[in-house]
Amino acid sequence: MNGARIAFWPKKEQHQLFNLSFSAMMLALALIASFVSHFISIPFLSALKLTIDISSVFLIACAFFVSYSWALVITVALSLCSFIWDGNNWIGILTLTIANFAIVSFTRLYFHIFAQIKLRWLWVFSLATLSNTLLLTTLNGLLITPLYWYWFGYVPTANFVEVAKIYNKTPYFHFFLFGVPNYWVGIFALYSLFNVIKFTLVSLIGVPVMRAFQKFYWKKAQIVY
Repeated sequence: MNGARIAFWPKKEQHQLFNLSFSAMMLALALIASFVSHFISIPFLSALKLTIDISSVFLIACAFFVSYSWALVITVALSLCSFIWDGNNWIGILTLTIANFAIVSFTRLYFHIFAQIKLRWLWVFSLATLSNTLLLTTLNGLLITPLYWYWFGYVPTANFVEVAKIYNKTPYFHFFLFGVPNYWVGIFALYSLFNVIKFTLVSLIGVPVMRAFQKFYWKKAQIVY
């Protein structure tokens, strides 16, 4: 996925220096955002180990203003560093890693499609939010939720088909999914809401951040493909 990006420096040495320094800055900001998110308690969501993490805003900035590959590198670095303060929650870190990879990829894809239109960032983040919500909600039903319940001993298997059957006939499980008696309806009710809230917040922060970066560097940069 090569898409459109911002090219800054005419000299190779300066360009490499910018890549390194900007990526390091975005990683530092992503680490701060991810760390702080664990101290923000939201009723009900916190009980389900769901946190609103906006660190992906800085990964997206790196993908555009440096490169997609650098963004993937700092995404992996962010995930590894997350074990320092959340080492027992490896499933949550895995989920966050997938979500970050996905939102970076979707924003790159949609920017490539809408690069020439007005309000491009609004379109990019809106469609990326919808795409990531659908992907992460489906993934929660197929893998993440069954894996969580299996890891904590609630169910004897991580097979989503069997987990859905157990959920549907076990009323005390319904607490985990808004009290909805059907597994897939509950999955989409809970995780669609959660992911829409999360990625809408990412978009509300991401759009002005990306526009600000773009405006700041515009005189010495241009969109290249």
